[in-house]
Amino acid sequence: GLLNFRRSFCSNPLDETQICARWSDSMSLDPDFFCQYAPCDNQNLLAELVAMASIQQFQKREIILEMGTQQKWFYLLKQGVTCSYSLQSDGSEITDCIMAEPGMPVMPSPEFDIPSPTYIEALTDCTLVLLKISDVQNKAQYNPGLATLINRYLSRAWHDHYKTESALRLLPARDRYKWFLEEYPEVIDRVPHSRISSFLGMSPITLSRVRANI
Repeated sequence: GLLNFRRSFCSNPLDETQICARWSDSMSLDPDFFCQYAPCDNQNLLAELVAMASIQQFQKREIILEMGTQQKWFYLLKQGVTCSYSLQSDGSEITDCIMAEPGMPVMPSPEFDIPSPTYIEALTDCTLVLLKISDVQNKAQYNPGLATLINRYLSRAWHDHYKTESALRLLPARDRYKWFLEEYPEVIDRVPHSRISSFLGMSPITLSRVRANI
């Protein structure tokens, strides 16, 4: 299944000492946060996740994860907008994912034992909830409920990702933009339009023309 634990999520390019300095107390985290993206009614499990979690702030345009970095952290979006992008041989950037739903994983890949295939960037000031992958993996061996919940996160995240890919591949430019407005309400005025045009597979000029005609 998805749980090998597919071993890593998003790790920060900063070292652990620097990361710890930027963490907030997880005791301010509502246990229901972990139910936003995947259902869970096990109160003991939710309390355990709160105890394991830390909260970290990222500034707009900050790189959360460098491409090629070994992943160490399971990141969940608490507030803000992030994206995943890769570099082409000519140096251009291709945005393959925009993440804006509270509770959703901020991840480059469900394969936790490989270096990240993309960069993860904060498109706005962001707050992320962190769970250390090694801790989650160890506890999941003895806690089937935790393993099931993480699998739910990963299953939904990749279902949503492939659904997005299908929409962007099949729809014409005008409909892609209308789809974006429906799927990402209020994001259009919060993030660089260059990221949105890259995500939608069109040039910035085409995006401007489409917006002008809607």
